[in-house]
Parts: sequence; structure tokens; C-alpha cells
Amino acid sequence: MQRLLKAFRSDVADFIEQREDVLLVVSCAETDMPVTLHLLRDLEQASGTDLFLMSGGDFHDPVSFVEATLQAFAEEHRIACDALEKDGRLPFPPLPAIVQDPARPPATRLVEALRFARALLPSTGGHRLVWTLFPTTVHDWRAYGLLLGELCPPGTVQPWMRGVRLIVREDAPVARLEPPLERLPRVRSLAVDFGPSAQQRALEEDSEDPTLPEERRAQALYSLAVIDYGYNRAAQAIARFDELLAYYRRTGNATMRALVMHGLGAVFERNADLEYECAVVPTSESRVPVVMSMVASSLGSLGLREGRYQEALEYFEGCEKLASHTLDAGSKVRALEQKGLCFEKLGRLEPAIESWERALTLCRSVELPGEMRLPLLEHLQRGCSRLGHRERAASAGRDVEALTSGDLTAGDLTAGDLTAGDLTAGDLTAGDLTSGDLTPVGGAA
Repeated sequence: MQRLLKAFRSDVADFIEQREDVLLVVSCAETDMPVTLHLLRDLEQASGTDLFLMSGGDFHDPVSFVEATLQAFAEEHRIACDALEKDGRLPFPPLPAIVQDPARPPATRLVEALRFARALLPSTGGHRLVWTLFPTTVHDWRAYGLLLGELCPPGTVQPWMRGVRLIVREDAPVARLEPPLERLPRVRSLAVDFGPSAQQRALEEDSEDPTLPEERRAQALYSLAVIDYGYNRAAQAIARFDELLAYYRRTGNATMRALVMHGLGAVFERNADLEYECAVVPTSESRVPVVMSMVASSLGSLGLREGRYQEALEYFEGCEKLASHTLDAGSKVRALEQKGLCFEKLGRLEPAIESWERALTLCRSVELPGEMRLPLLEHLQRGCSRLGHRERAASAGRDVEALTSGDLTAGDLTAGDLTAGDLTAGDLTAGDLTSGDLTPVGGAA
């Protein structure tokens, strides 16, 4: 992704620096708009000499779009004038009447605003006006294209164009502007693609680029291995994880070695071959709570699925302690839920109910979303019914109905339900962060 972002910044910076072209057409799908706009704002903040103006919103027709654009410009002009007066300096000249006249053609008003804004910049020092016309949604591409075409008519060079750079949007992957602006003189184009396929290609280039530091190439390779796992490309994922394992063994990075082994375990487990225990030793060596929790949770889930309930229980108890150490309420709730399921499978319903009730108390106290509370209430209803606790089961059932119908109000989320012992770093002792807590019954592989 960094390669894609760097290339975009470089292309836009080159356009701003050059002196031949006035307009840059950026082909950008709606899904790539947030990243594109963020990068353009970054360029604005990084520039100490150029004036950046950004216009967005929806484009319905030229009149309303230009009116909204110029209203925003007038407000920025007012704010700048107020600031100058507070500093004891002369304010900028007032906006020309033609700019504020809605009876004038939209393109004329916009050109006059460009001319006026450009005149505000010092004549020396290489200052440029960069105005971005980037509507988030275009309802009439032909009208939008005609408006932009009027700004840069073919065969003409207007005085206001000196030092002005316009950045405008085209749709992608199918071009929608009519006529195509890139065919006009003094116009260049730039295609933007930050989608999954483009990101993967960029990662592949990073992983094979000998000019990059080895650690940067390894990070790209790890991302590719995770992508392969996500698409269940087992052979590719294993090959990449194996290469990473050799690298992190050589560099002594226990944390990344644990993550790579966990990834290998996930690939093999999905294909009914190997388990996660290979990650236990490097995980314990890394002493990183987040990594330890992730591996312990995977081992616990695997044990629960395979019927090794006591072993799974021990792993989820470790997850609970780690969540307390990191003050991660969501992870603690999930660990308590899984502990309760292990107790239930072991025929120990009282501690199972206690675990689920503790998890529900924590959910209410820190206002976790209803989707985390619903399964806990269902477990609690089932457990209480099996023990013959009819009133508690009925109460849990009513809460389930209220939650699914949306009738559960904020009044049910009271902070007083949380006790000091429910989520404190003091719950975890130094002895809890040892390899023994991650070692399954019978020893690690």
C-alpha cells in the first residue's frame, strides 16, 4: 500500500511542479475516494508556498455545484480577512461582484474566482494556486465534463492559467466524462486504484525489491501470506510463511516468529493437518500480551472443537488474564464466554453460569454492543434451564427478546455493575506471562 500512496503523491507533486499543463484528471472510483481525498489534503498540509482549495459535495448540475463551491470560497476569504485584521494588517480585496452574481454562467464565475484567488498570491517565490474540484458523487457526468471543458477550452491560453493547477475527478474503471478531457491540450491524466488487487501487486513488488531494507520486504511478504491464507491458497501461504520463519529465526524476532507460526498453524488447521502448538514457545519468548492472547485463543478454540475441554478451559483462562492485563474488555468478554462453554461441556454448569454472568456484567458496564450480549444471554438461559433455575432462565429469555426487538434501553447499561476486580491490570501476575501458561496438557510440540 505504501508503494501505491507514494506513487500517487509523486505524480500529483510532479503535476504541480511542471509548467505546461493546467488540469489533472484523476480517474477514481467511489471506493477509492476517501484515500484519494486524504492524500490530497496531505499535500496541502505539506506545502509551505502553494494555496490549496478543495471543493467536494455532490454534483447535480453546474449552477448548484459552482454556487456551493464559491460560497465555500467566500467563507474562506472572510476567515482569512478577519485573521489579517486581527494581526493589524490590511485585509484582502473584496470578492468581485461577478463571482457572487448567480445570474452569470457557472464557468464564468469559476474562472473569475480562479483569477481573483491567483492574484492574492505573491508574484515572486513560485507560489501556485491548486484548486481541487472533486465531487464525491456525480449525477450528471456530461454536464460535469462540459463545465470542466469550459475552464480549459482547446487552443487558448488564458492569463489566469499562469501558476494555476486544477485537479478534477473522472470516474473509474469506466470513463464517464464527455468529451474526454485528457484529449485536450494542457491536460494530463492519472489513474488511481487502491483496490485489493492493486495492493497485492504493490506488496509483491515490495517483497521482491532489492533496494528496500530486508525488514520492509519481510513485512510485505507477511501481508501476502495472510492474504493467501484469507483466500485459502494454502500452498502459497505455506511457502511464504516458511520463508518468513527462516528470516525471523535468523534475526531473533520472537514476536514475528510467533505470528508466523500461528499463521502456519491456521493454514494447516484449516486443511486438517497441523495445529497451533508450534507457536507456543516463540509466543512465550516474545512476552507480547496481544500475541500471547491470539495464540491462546486459537489453541482454546481448537481444543473446544476437538473435545479437549479441560485443555481449552486452561487456554481461555489465560486469555482472560491477558485481557485484564491489557484492559481489553471485548477480549475479556469473549474469553469468559468460551470459559463458560468449556465448563458446560465438562458438565460443570454452576461455574459456566458464573462465567456468562460476569461477561454480561462487563458488557453492560462498559456498554459493549448488543451482538456481544445476545449469545451470552442465550447461554445463560440454556444453563439455568438445565439446572432448574426457572426464574433466572425466564429473566434471561426476556432479555433475549428485548435485545432482539430493540426494546433494551440505555438504562440497562449501568456502570455500577462493574466491580474493581472485573478489569484491572492487577489481575495478571508476572507468573501468568510464562511459557507454562501456554503449554497444553501433555506438552507443546
